[in-house]
Amino acid sequence: MSEQFDATMKQLLDQYAIDWIEWLAPHVGLPADAEVEPFQTDLSSIKATADKVFRLKEPLEGFLHIEPQTYFERELPKRLHFYASQILYKHGGPVYSFALLLRPEANSPAITGLFEDRYDDGTVYLHFRYVPIRVWELSAETLLNGPLGSAPLALLTNEASGRLKEYVTRLDDRLEEEATPIEDRRLIHTATYILLGLRYSSVDILHAFTGVKTMRESTTYQAILEEGELTGRHKDRCEAIIELLEDRFGPVPDELKGRIQAITDMAQLKALLLQTARVGSLQELKLS
Repeated sequence: MSEQFDATMKQLLDQYAIDWIEWLAPHVGLPADAEVEPFQTDLSSIKATADKVFRLKEPLEGFLHIEPQTYFERELPKRLHFYASQILYKHGGPVYSFALLLRPEANSPAITGLFEDRYDDGTVYLHFRYVPIRVWELSAETLLNGPLGSAPLALLTNEASGRLKEYVTRLDDRLEEEATPIEDRRLIHTATYILLGLRYSSVDILHAFTGVKTMRESTTYQAILEEGELTGRHKDRCEAIIELLEDRFGPVPDELKGRIQAITDMAQLKALLLQTARVGSLQELKLS
């Protein structure tokens, strides 16, 4: 799921860059119609997930860095600062940074929009601002009726919980009403499915898609049917690993849980389960 998520998010951001910028730009005081172009920069000194960088076009200048986050990461604010610093040093600025938190498991009180570092005497010597966006707190209606490229995020809001089938149907109706090209429909369908997997079980997703005509005809829907059993086994194995770790070592940090759940290879999970029974501490656990 992790690799699928990364690839799908990057494709969604590329294909619908205008839509995403229309949604995000006002958060940093930029016009909604700001023009951008995808920008490739070498940030290989730190492992990237689904991050995306856009360069603003004239008369504006600078870069927008979007960092989707699906699990808790204590060092996220520091990492965002590192990214921004690298971009600024190599290509100039300003750099507008977004922490796009896609589910509550990615949240932390430390994600305030401000990262500061201090000397031993408490004096602040580093002051970095970024924009945290907690998707589950947003309005599903606003997202669903807003730019098409970011509309699938409506399904991750608390507002959509309990009304999942309704919102999936409405998103599909919108694709049909706007005569969206078939390739774009497939991308939106795939993104919807993968995003839903961040918060819901395969059973819930299957129920939400049942009866939606264009979903039934899509390869995404077929993938749900074929992967349902595999997803169930994957969830059971991840839960077994986490429960065994908790039984041996006490509470497992959310970040470690997220990394375990992000492993999609069943053979790797089996090896990790065997390893879990042998290690002497959480620190000895090797996930790769």
